[in-house]
Amino acid sequence: MNFSTSIVEKFRTPDWALIFLLFVGALLRFYGLDRTLGTTGVGGFDEGVDLRFYHYAPFNFIVTNYFTPYLPPLGMSHHIFHSLLAHLMIVLFGEDNEIAIRMPAFLFGIGSLWLIYRIAFQLSHSLIVSRMALLASVLCPIHIAYSQTARGYTIIIFFSAAMIYSSIKLIESKNCLKWGMILTLSGFLSTYTIPTNVYFAFGLSLWIVTVLF
Repeated sequence: MNFSTSIVEKFRTPDWALIFLLFVGALLRFYGLDRTLGTTGVGGFDEGVDLRFYHYAPFNFIVTNYFTPYLPPLGMSHHIFHSLLAHLMIVLFGEDNEIAIRMPAFLFGIGSLWLIYRIAFQLSHSLIVSRMALLASVLCPIHIAYSQTARGYTIIIFFSAAMIYSSIKLIESKNCLKWGMILTLSGFLSTYTIPTNVYFAFGLSLWIVTVLF
């Protein structure tokens, strides 16, 4: 078997450990996804406030208003991009559909698990290391809770991971246009979800400049 054939066979063979861990991660995060909105669970209060002030509001209100409904310590931030997705779910599936409203957070949570695996493999070139990183993320209680709550935290985890992964690929590959566009789009959507994530984008930019120059 020549080198090119072995590469093809490698990509044809599914990574059953990856598939199994993602399946377990999905099960852990789907359990309780249908609980009453804005009640129990981590972030239940913030979820309820978001529903009242943002998710049930019209699209034009969501994109043109940014405020804190309550003063500290009850203040919370408006996760803009997530609010748009949650409102879309409400329009499509109804305002009382708990699973649909929480589905964006759930899907981005699962997507971020896959990106964590890819980042770990890209940095270590080791299946053991990447699987251990994925296992730790799959079992992380905070990540599970964020994936079950209609808030934007899993979205910034996903896009922050996408920024890291695209940065690594940008540095290692010659396809600057592709990975540069992914990096830029991920950075924009990350900060559009939670504006304070601009600090992460700035820090990552400094790292890229340091590595390249």
